[in-house]
Amino acid sequence: MRILYLILFAFTCFFLHAQNYEKLNGPYGGGSKVYEGKNGVLFQFLEGNKLFYRSTDNGTTWRFFSFPTNATYYQVEIGGDGQLYYLVFSDLYKSTNDGLSWSKLNLPANTLGEKITALQDGTLILYGDNQIFTSANNGLTWIQTGFIGQVKRFFPSQIQDWVFAISSQKLWLSKDKGSNWNEFYVDDFGNEQFCFAEAANSNILLAGNEFIWRWDTSANLMIKTNILRTTNSSVHMALGNSGRLFAYEDYRTYYSDDLGVQWKSFPINPAYPSVFHSLAATSGNVVFGVRQYGSLYKSTDNGLSWNFSAYGMQEANIFELDFIAARQFTALTNDGIFYTEDDGKNWDLIARSKSTLGDFNRNNISLVGSEIFYMDGAELYYLSNPKSIPQKRTHALFNQGKRFNIHSNRSTSSIFVYDLSEIHRSDDKGQSWTNLQLPGVIQMYDFPNGHLIAATAKAVFRSEDNGLSWTQVFDFPTNVISLFSIAGNAFNTAYILSYNSTGNQMYYSDDNGQSWSLSTMINQSNGLFGFLSRFASTNTGRVFIPSSVAGDRVYASTPDRRNLQAFGDVLESISGTYIGMDQKLYITAIGLYRSILPVSTSKVLQGISFSDANKNCQQDPGEAVLPNAMINATSANEQIVVFSDANGKFYVPLNSGDYTLEVNSKNNYWKSCKTTIQSAQYNFANTLYLGVSEETICPYLEVDAQTSLFRRCFESDIIVRYTNSGTATATNAYVDVVLDDSLDYVSSSIALSSQNGRVFRFELGDLSKLSVGEFSIRVQVNCNSKLGDVHCVEAHIFPDSLCIPSSFAQIRTDAECLGDSIKLIIRNEGNADMTLAKSWFVADMSNSSSSIDIFDSGTFLLGAGQEFTKTILSRARVLLSAEQDELYPNNQHSTTEIISCLSNPGPGLPPLRITNLDEDESFISKFCIQNRGSYDPNDITGFPQGLTDKKFIDTDQELEYIIRFQNTGTDTAFSVRIENQIRKDLLDLSSFIAGASSHPYNYLVTPEGKLIFSFSNIQLPDSNINEKASHGFLQYRIKPVQKLWKGTKVYNDAEIFFDFNAGVKTNLEYHTLGLPIPVNTKNVLNQSFQEFNLSPNPAITETRILWTKEVPSPFYYLHIYNDHGQKVYERKIYDISRNIPIKDLQQGIYHLIVQSNTGEILGSGKLIKK
Repeated sequence: MRILYLILFAFTCFFLHAQNYEKLNGPYGGGSKVYEGKNGVLFQFLEGNKLFYRSTDNGTTWRFFSFPTNATYYQVEIGGDGQLYYLVFSDLYKSTNDGLSWSKLNLPANTLGEKITALQDGTLILYGDNQIFTSANNGLTWIQTGFIGQVKRFFPSQIQDWVFAISSQKLWLSKDKGSNWNEFYVDDFGNEQFCFAEAANSNILLAGNEFIWRWDTSANLMIKTNILRTTNSSVHMALGNSGRLFAYEDYRTYYSDDLGVQWKSFPINPAYPSVFHSLAATSGNVVFGVRQYGSLYKSTDNGLSWNFSAYGMQEANIFELDFIAARQFTALTNDGIFYTEDDGKNWDLIARSKSTLGDFNRNNISLVGSEIFYMDGAELYYLSNPKSIPQKRTHALFNQGKRFNIHSNRSTSSIFVYDLSEIHRSDDKGQSWTNLQLPGVIQMYDFPNGHLIAATAKAVFRSEDNGLSWTQVFDFPTNVISLFSIAGNAFNTAYILSYNSTGNQMYYSDDNGQSWSLSTMINQSNGLFGFLSRFASTNTGRVFIPSSVAGDRVYASTPDRRNLQAFGDVLESISGTYIGMDQKLYITAIGLYRSILPVSTSKVLQGISFSDANKNCQQDPGEAVLPNAMINATSANEQIVVFSDANGKFYVPLNSGDYTLEVNSKNNYWKSCKTTIQSAQYNFANTLYLGVSEETICPYLEVDAQTSLFRRCFESDIIVRYTNSGTATATNAYVDVVLDDSLDYVSSSIALSSQNGRVFRFELGDLSKLSVGEFSIRVQVNCNSKLGDVHCVEAHIFPDSLCIPSSFAQIRTDAECLGDSIKLIIRNEGNADMTLAKSWFVADMSNSSSSIDIFDSGTFLLGAGQEFTKTILSRARVLLSAEQDELYPNNQHSTTEIISCLSNPGPGLPPLRITNLDEDESFISKFCIQNRGSYDPNDITGFPQGLTDKKFIDTDQELEYIIRFQNTGTDTAFSVRIENQIRKDLLDLSSFIAGASSHPYNYLVTPEGKLIFSFSNIQLPDSNINEKASHGFLQYRIKPVQKLWKGTKVYNDAEIFFDFNAGVKTNLEYHTLGLPIPVNTKNVLNQSFQEFNLSPNPAITETRILWTKEVPSPFYYLHIYNDHGQKVYERKIYDISRNIPIKDLQQGIYHLIVQSNTGEILGSGKLIKK
């Protein structure tokens, strides 16, 4: 019932934009002076708090209650009768049941009450308007006494009818229930807290400013003692039942066994704190005190030992939260480490703190699984689990009095301690330590892949080897960062929030700390944050920042991470924000608050990809992890692509629904285990293991060649990148590179083995499975070439034989220049006959326009090894294109370009060139680019460039993008980062293949589908110093999404960041899917096939095939033609009974044709689209 009460109270108090917070039942802490009521009930009244705490078990546990009003100024008193009195100027309340209920009493007319008390018989004594009033009938009537003066407080005496009143310089006594008053003693008592006690010998003790006074009942001063002669501060005092007098002054606690004649310091006990203020003693032989900067403690042995006594109190000042597992986390206060295993309902104090905390950004605790490491001052302690006994680490490192920060690397389980002078690492749970030689570290952070960053006052350093070596990756642009904290998401993003003399800044990295940029979320002029406390990031990178200016407000980043918006108030002074494993927002203040709803709905699945040698889909001993593996997670609504890190680990953000996960193996030699999970029921604390097994033992070589640009009379470097993505070593591998006649070979980074005409061979030796390498070839564009000429390069890697023989037709186009004519050639180079007649066309591309000038076309049907030829008249630029067979894996046209095949070429024409542009085999790479003069140095270009100015390409055409960059600044660029947000509705990230580049780079994909390419330590010179070396590029391949309609435009662009500078946006590249070619397919439609019905028909959004006799097939091909015989839709489908979407079709008549997996036409039907 107690917990329910707390939650309901929180619900009614904290709102913002329908985001509610609950105040958790702990961690426990806080405290003020304890007062004793009747029957041993204890009370605490927290100054400025509208609540009070009550204990009925001698201070073991406390429960809070509310006062009868919400006044901000009040006085509460326990009278000599043991009842509670609550005074708010003109209102007086009394409780006779220990605060459970209150009744309102009368006050004297026209009087504002300031102080109240009651004697043992219930007589009320009130001070207000410099007068004292008494009431013997519970406030029904009041009698004004003759007292005129100032009263700070009343003290009812144990002596019948006696009561004392005190001001800053006088102590009065009334011996007749407050009716008459006489001066008892005059002195400078001070204006702050007063403590009153009566000894067993009837001596009266008073603690005020700097002194303790003791009199007998006749006002004879027995002693006036000051504990420390040099202070001018208030003294707190309590008199225990044993006669021991306790006192606190100037951050020290003392005791006296002779009522203040001699004072002694408490012995230092490492197990207990020893400084307490707000001292109080009760009839239960218990002494209470509030620990300096901590909470309420009690002693039952005259102060020899003290125990935490604030259980149930919700006033702890929380310095740090650390999350162990679902529903399990720790909270650090000045009293020590509290632990909850039931989501914050109950807490245990598992480690007491001897030191005092002051810095909310200091990292005092670090977790390795359920193991806890924590710093208590200069000492390091270890708990093997939250319920074990703390063990002190005795290494000499912790005998120097240094207050280290502590951090753990989640991937390696290593522990780090650091301060401004040094950083050390331990790999054996703190037993031994290694100095990592990196001074000045203020904050550390580890990414999920185990890479570390360490931030100093001036720079950010990064380590990929667990701190053994560090690379400086970023310089803060301001001179000194005075205070900052670091947070990150569950993937590759980290934020640094800083404060210095110029204001606030936030920097972020989306590539595991390799490069950093200034965020626009926070700027120096917004004035919201001042000195910063801890901030938090969700698993998807949304940040929550507490404001130290508006101290009760949290700001959250907008979805684009460009701005902040107010998120919620909790009516407390916030010290930090955290994100729990439940993705709820936790707010530390005086007490702990939590958002009722998660602030991120994504759940992060963690897994490991590995080589499954025994094919049992379980990682067994000796089975190696699989780094840089592409992981596909597919549901009915989305496809998510991530890559594993160097340790095989991967992280996938999942929404609701069922997901199938597998490793994208890229070729048929590997087979991935598949796992389907239900997101709503899956335990995300588990690790998912995805294995890949070797199905066919065979090498599978891939090659990619590219360059940044060609310029007449200048040298350029061609980068050749090769990979063996097979399952066996490729022996005696080599690459043949064919250079255009206008490209003169200069040199290469590896030895040139041989040259045969324009073919240059480079031997690579044996390539083990999954190996990657590259080399460069320097060429010079011949000065005789013309500006704008196209230069082509082809790279072919050997061995190129496939171990799994193909069984399909493979169409290749070619041509021969006969001077006044061109011989067009279409060959079937596959080992199977074509299944259907296919179309070809030839177009005149001499004039660029939005339409294609097709001057001849037709169909062909070829057996294995056969060819089709046709001769046409010569033209300046001709394009021959032929469809592939239905069963060919890469369903895109074969294309050959014929340039300057003329009997009398005119001036200005480029040299004769016949180039087959097909690039659908992994062991062949081709590119053709124009030489240029002036150009945009930072751009993106997609190949093939497409037909006409609308860049038409096949719907299944793989695109090859090259992103070029140049440092046109005034200084060397030490890092370059390219951010390429893939439009996932247009481009299929699962088909991404990294390609050649000018410089080494790392890449990753964010959960949002952004490709990030990082060139660390590239040291790219500026163009004024070294124009040639100032250029760089990268290239990759990717396919359009399969279900896109013809006419869809596929867009792509990127943003390039040089060091700390703002990003440079490239052009917006695009292609249009589907070649707008009127191909005659009526011969197909006019054939007689089995008819099937469609329902509904006519239809608006979707229809379904109704079979009279369905023919089983592993999969089917569906083709839709319009009434003119043009194919407008085609798709590979597995369930022919499912609905077919047609909402994007124009109104009209359409013909549907279904083929089996072997190409056999199974039936056709006519559809009317409304």
